[in-house]
Amino acid sequence: MNEQEAREATRLRDAAYAALMRGAMKTARDAIEALMPFDREEALGMLTSLGIETNDEKTAEKALEELEALAPEKPYTRYLAARVAYMKGARAALIEPLESLLEDKNASAQIRERVCNLLGRSCRQLGEPEKAAKYDLEASRIAPELGAGEYSNYLYDLHYLSGLSPEDQREAAARYDVFFKDVKRFRHRRRHGERPLRIGYISADFRYHVVLRFVAAMLWGHGRTPFTVYAYMTGEEDAFSLELAKRVDYWRNLRGLSSEAAARRIYEDEIDILVELGGHTVGHSLQVMAYKPAPIQISGIGYWASTGLSAIDYFLGDAYLDDEETQKAFTETLLVLPHTHFCYTEVGNIPLPAEELPCRRNNGMVTFGSFNDFGKTSDETLRLWTEILERVPGSRLLLKGKIFDEPDNRAYALARLERMGIPQDRVEARGFSLDYLGEYADMDIALDTFPYPGGGTTCDALFMGVPVVTLAGADHGGRFGKSLLMNLGLGELVADTPQSYVEKAVGLAGDEELLLVLRKNLRDMMRRSPLMDSEQYRQDLATAYTQVWTRFVQEQSTPDVGELSEIAERMEAFRQSGDKKQALAEADAIWAARPDDEGLLRRIAETAVQAGDAALTREVSARLREIPGCQGYALYLTAAAAWLSKDAAEAEPWIDETLADESLAEAHRGEALFLRGEIKRAKGEIEEAANAYLAASDARAASEAKAEAYSRYLMCLYLEGKDAALIGREAKRYGMFFSDVPM
Repeated sequence: MNEQEAREATRLRDAAYAALMRGAMKTARDAIEALMPFDREEALGMLTSLGIETNDEKTAEKALEELEALAPEKPYTRYLAARVAYMKGARAALIEPLESLLEDKNASAQIRERVCNLLGRSCRQLGEPEKAAKYDLEASRIAPELGAGEYSNYLYDLHYLSGLSPEDQREAAARYDVFFKDVKRFRHRRRHGERPLRIGYISADFRYHVVLRFVAAMLWGHGRTPFTVYAYMTGEEDAFSLELAKRVDYWRNLRGLSSEAAARRIYEDEIDILVELGGHTVGHSLQVMAYKPAPIQISGIGYWASTGLSAIDYFLGDAYLDDEETQKAFTETLLVLPHTHFCYTEVGNIPLPAEELPCRRNNGMVTFGSFNDFGKTSDETLRLWTEILERVPGSRLLLKGKIFDEPDNRAYALARLERMGIPQDRVEARGFSLDYLGEYADMDIALDTFPYPGGGTTCDALFMGVPVVTLAGADHGGRFGKSLLMNLGLGELVADTPQSYVEKAVGLAGDEELLLVLRKNLRDMMRRSPLMDSEQYRQDLATAYTQVWTRFVQEQSTPDVGELSEIAERMEAFRQSGDKKQALAEADAIWAARPDDEGLLRRIAETAVQAGDAALTREVSARLREIPGCQGYALYLTAAAAWLSKDAAEAEPWIDETLADESLAEAHRGEALFLRGEIKRAKGEIEEAANAYLAASDARAASEAKAEAYSRYLMCLYLEGKDAALIGREAKRYGMFFSDVPM
């Protein structure tokens, strides 16, 4: 490859990677195909990755086949082979080859990080949380630049493990915050004037997803709450997304934006309280939250433990989940709702519960079951399930999940069950399907998992008439089942000890009449309970939001006088960069200290006028009027405040008085003249506007400011219908404002 070809290959490589980063897959593919003649091995690797990212099995397999023929032993080829197999559903079959690849001395740190990530995901789904946690933690250490994502996976793994103290949980979560120590958080304004609170919700799951059943109540019917609601979608939309978008005040799709750009978009909407619904689950928005785009930030619903992010102030809980002990595991303050932090909503076409019990169809054979993700089935869970099956002769276990779709995974899972004492002939294992709700007709009693219980699956079972037995844990997430059942009025199905869990399941299996009553009535019981009382739920949220906002306003600190200089520097830096909102936030902070310094007051005023804030401009003008020598400038600010309030009639006499005041400094006379031009133009007095703009251009000091006023002057000449020759002559003068600009 000669030098010219090398340059072209680099250009194509960079173009492909850039397109991949911004999600432009067709552009990426075109660049990859063009790279083939220059570097076939790299291009095939990139094409395989593209197929994986777009879930295009055919493309990924074809490119991988060619790559394996070209470089079969290279670590990256071996990793991609595992990744394609994972895409096709393999989990158990990947462990050995991936662990072998991890020991390959030729594997780069980047590849070893990816291998650890894939091992973590596979082990978690196979019900091996200790291994998953080990590999995810190792991945975060191998690649510090990707550490936040990998450590997030590690924190997710911890919930599958038992035995961690609240202090250990909090400490582990708090380490996540270190990855964002250099992130510059947005500065927020103090409230000027009154408006309804703006509540923002951010999630990748505003679509057909189990989380939607719990967040729908937050967003639907919000018009009966005193808030303006914004929904920020970070994933791909579907028909449910479009329906949800109709029910909120503002819908924004942030998909494809960087974390900083997404945070900036939220910040520009001036959200007061931002609620993040993913925690450390797939597709979460914690990196966005790290920028603190809202002054109050909350997490909850989709996750069950502390995020560890110091930018998040509160975590949603409820009276059945939380107490002083659970608070010890959180870096956030628990925001405890009085009833339930979950509110279940019927989404989509949900079938009616079956009228007949499975045990009656099957000659008295009781079917226990769980549609929870198989990764939640801890060894402790399986030991108790084994005892339950032994205590109920002839009973069987119905399981359902993605793990059973692929033959090797299925064999691995069933072998694990057998090792724990559950013979395969007493297990029915079904693969994943979206329309699974009707399959609850084949289950008599649902057995919850622990220490990681169900949430959505528990509600689904109950809504389909299937009672759920749960073991209450010691932490927030471990009590999800307890909260759901207590709110439903079925506290007798909540066990406090493992033995009680077994006894409750066995006892329920022996009471066919009770099972039938529950089958017929659970759905109506749910509809009448706090679990589906959306009005009460929204009221509880509204009360909580109002309380935290009131607390925030009351606890806003006033900066010390010694801090004002530094704050003023930041204000000026934001102003110069054009970041008006953050400049105003710093101006608010200075104004809160009620400074006497004339210079500071003038800088606050300049910031407020530039940002178009009438209220702050008016307040500062009143203060400057009390300072000797500032009368003229204060009059100008009064006129500017009226103008910013869109009241030209009020602004005009103030600007006339301003220009008549001899104390007005020459530096501000140009601004006053410019404002007069704006007022006169708004009133249709074009000739007077032209004269004011021309005078402003002469009076202003900075070239850009002079040019701005002169441009307005030329526009007025055109509006007056002046002779084209005159306008042409006058226009030639415009160039002189840029005579010192280098060509």
